[in-house]
Amino acid sequence: MLAPAVAGATPPIHSPWPCGEPESVSQGHNTTSSHGGLNPWDAWAWDLRRGEGDPVVAPFDGIVRAVKDDSETSCCVDCGCWLDTNHLVIAHDDGSESQIMHLRKDTVPFEVGDLVRRGEVVGQVGLTGQITGAHLHFAVQQDPCSTNGPWYCQSIQARFVDTGDPLANGQDYTSRNCMLEDECMVGPDAALTIDDGSSCFIDADGTETWERYDEPSDSYSYRYVHNASGTQGTAEGYWRFRVQESGRYRVEVQMPWWNDAAPNGSASVTYEVGSGAVRTEVGPVSQLAASADWVVLGEDFLLREETESYVRLSNATPETAGTTLVGFDQVRITRVGDHVPARCAVVGGTEIDEGGECFTTSGESWFAEEGGRQGFVYSNSNDLAAPLEVGTWEFEVGLAERHQIWVYVPLEAETAAARYQLFNGYITLDLDPVDQSKGPGWIELTRDGQGGFELYAGLTARLSLGDDTGEPFVSGGDNTIVAYDSIAIAPESIGFDPSTLEDKFDGFDDGVARGGEADGCACRSRGEAGPVGALLVLLGLWGLRRRRATAR
Repeated sequence: MLAPAVAGATPPIHSPWPCGEPESVSQGHNTTSSHGGLNPWDAWAWDLRRGEGDPVVAPFDGIVRAVKDDSETSCCVDCGCWLDTNHLVIAHDDGSESQIMHLRKDTVPFEVGDLVRRGEVVGQVGLTGQITGAHLHFAVQQDPCSTNGPWYCQSIQARFVDTGDPLANGQDYTSRNCMLEDECMVGPDAALTIDDGSSCFIDADGTETWERYDEPSDSYSYRYVHNASGTQGTAEGYWRFRVQESGRYRVEVQMPWWNDAAPNGSASVTYEVGSGAVRTEVGPVSQLAASADWVVLGEDFLLREETESYVRLSNATPETAGTTLVGFDQVRITRVGDHVPARCAVVGGTEIDEGGECFTTSGESWFAEEGGRQGFVYSNSNDLAAPLEVGTWEFEVGLAERHQIWVYVPLEAETAAARYQLFNGYITLDLDPVDQSKGPGWIELTRDGQGGFELYAGLTARLSLGDDTGEPFVSGGDNTIVAYDSIAIAPESIGFDPSTLEDKFDGFDDGVARGGEADGCACRSRGEAGPVGALLVLLGLWGLRRRRATAR
């Protein structure tokens, strides 16, 4: 009955203009020469007839990956100023992005890494880049991206929950991209019930006629539509909400009350529970057999606080079209516990060793040494445009909050420009260079001089380091060492000190993510390296000097 969670084709995006406002399309979604099949980069984009200075809103929750709003330059189409286009790119959790172009100077209130909510104003329409008149360019995009402007990627097919696939036919389409109200917020300590009559529910764009059943005697009511046969529905409804704390949730739906008159309730509907772009189908469910009862869709849905969640129901059923009814009534959401990652979990202050399953390498020239925190691996630096060797630590947090990250640098490390990158589940951040020659010891990672990074429950984060430090590689010569040892991660709120982690010359060689209690206490006592450990360090350093002359 419960299908595995999968990432949908695109998130449930809404129209990128304000709620209640009508708008029309001038070029649309694979239908004209510049936004059609001859131009795959823009094939699935829309041009919307927004006027200069008109507000633009976010189509769905996400994290800002790229932004530019300092330009006033414009030129004709194909006249060479496309890199001057003011733009905003919002990353979603399935790897797709919302691309918004031709914004007015100094109107985007966000920076890279900021969280954006659906319906929030993100800028104003302007006249920047290659443009013949004020309009809003919008597309959902994914890799590959332009090498000249990495914010500009290939468009993909999409549709808006509220307006469908608007066409360049002169018709006005009214946005229903309204921000969620307080009645749509699920707290950590109380269940939330959402009725189909609340602002949290939206009947998505479709061709089916919606009807309503009202029972004056007991104030009982719901919406319904006739069923469509097959896998493609002609109507669907979304109960939209947001949780205040990421975690595991029970989701229930109330079945409509059906009488004995034909057509009657469907015996085979499929619900979908989503948080961001991760969707879980539940079905078949018989609305007829469970008439007026509550049905539990599941007890263990991971719902995340940084992205909108929803329950979706389509009128697509396996029954003959028009022979049954699909009803839309109430849903109830209840928090039942914390999210516990299955692997590489961060709990309190946690260390991830390069010797365990949470660390992987790419490339061929890797060497292992004693020393550091019970051994480390290294590569030789290069001054190429791209790294030849990359080491990556993976980890996952249970709660969405700011975390500090430290790297342990062994005595033998030499590079003065280790370039770490952090993928937080949405976007990749370039961190400040680290001078590994200042080791041995723990060094906190920063970005623009500030430590602490937003990490999100249920999404795998990755810290990567390549050997492209800018220091040249000399074949057969004495090259600079880039070292990969343990990292430590902890919630910023607990004030963790990584030096409290156990000394790794203690015989434990498990190479797994391990940490302290939630209050930041280390899980093993600290000790000092004895004579054997010191000898291993010296032997490792001798081997290190010897093998550094090895060519790639």
